[in-house]
Order: sequence, then C-alpha cells, then structure tokens
Amino acid sequence: MKKRFLTVKDIRAILAVILLVLVLAAGLLACNGWLAGQYGVGADFLSPWNGTRAFLFEQAEPYSRTVAERTQVAVYGRAAREGEFPYALDVPFPILLLFTPFAFIPDPVWARAVWMTLSEFGLLLLATYALRLAEWQPKRWFTFLLLAFSLTWFYSTAALLDGSLAILLVLALVGALVAMRDYNDELAGFLLAITAMKWEVTL
Repeated sequence: MKKRFLTVKDIRAILAVILLVLVLAAGLLACNGWLAGQYGVGADFLSPWNGTRAFLFEQAEPYSRTVAERTQVAVYGRAAREGEFPYALDVPFPILLLFTPFAFIPDPVWARAVWMTLSEFGLLLLATYALRLAEWQPKRWFTFLLLAFSLTWFYSTAALLDGSLAILLVLALVGALVAMRDYNDELAGFLLAITAMKWEVTL
C-alpha cells in the first residue's frame, strides 16, 4: 500500500488554518491587553508575578516585604495600611515555576493579558472536562452555548479581570478527578499538588 503524501492543496489548507488560529489568538490577546489596562489590577496574579521576577532577575527573596509592597502600590497606589490586605506572596516556592514564563514579560498589563488568554482557554477546557466527567453528551448547539456561558457569566468575567488563580485551581481539580477515573494516579497526584498553591481556596 502506497503511503499517502500531503498534496500542495492540503498544505495550503493546513497553513491557512494555522494562520487563522494565529490571527484569532493575536486578536484575543490584543483585546485582553486592552481589558487588562482598563479594568482591575490583577491582584491575585501580581503577587506571584512580582515574586518570580524578584527571584529571577534581582536574586531577591520573593516572600520579602519589599516585593509585597510592590504589589500593594499596584493595587492601592501606596503601601498597605493596617487592616488592609497585605498581598504578600503565599504560594509554595515550587509553584512559582508556573509563573516563570510570565516573569519574562516586563509589563504587568501584558503579562496579565497573556494570563487572561490562557485562563480563557482554561475555562473552555474546564467546561469540556466537566461534561466528560459527567459522561454527558448534549447537542452541539447546547455545547456551544455552555462554552460561551462559561466565558461570559459574572464569576468567570470577575476572575479573568482580577487575574484570579481560581480558574487554574478548579481546572486542576477537575483534571485530577478525570485522571483518577481513568486510573492515571500519577497525573492526578501532580494536578492535586498544583492545587496546593492556594490550599485555603482548594479546601
């Protein structure tokens, strides 16, 4: 049996799809960049981002008061006063590895924009895996409606604009349940370890 090679037409179609995906991703990133600059400060995201940058580029202690004050200035416009949330870094050090790629983006607004973009894909994955976990296959139109709702309802929008880690946590938890159902205990353990970054939320 002869091997089937891609024709020029097939290659053009693949390249067209790749180009379309890149254009849409760039447009989504640009939109998120505008949203990040207009709404919220991404308080949940800024603490680990500042801590990771301090550790990588300044060889500074990521849990120091100086790093916390940078986040406070971004959120309050000044250092936190007594009784205000201190925004001190409170995630385990190994979890900072997840924020290393974002630390190479020097602008906090665009770092948040990339985080928002990935969080939006995370919400779509969350909705998809939730359906898979429930072993429910709704009609296609309802699936699209559910995916759109997962991105646009109030709590999703608030989490996206605030740079919340909740989306990643819930995605990791649902992924761990799917992995346990498929008897993939190693992956389940890895995903559950990720949820330790905000153990009080996960609990």
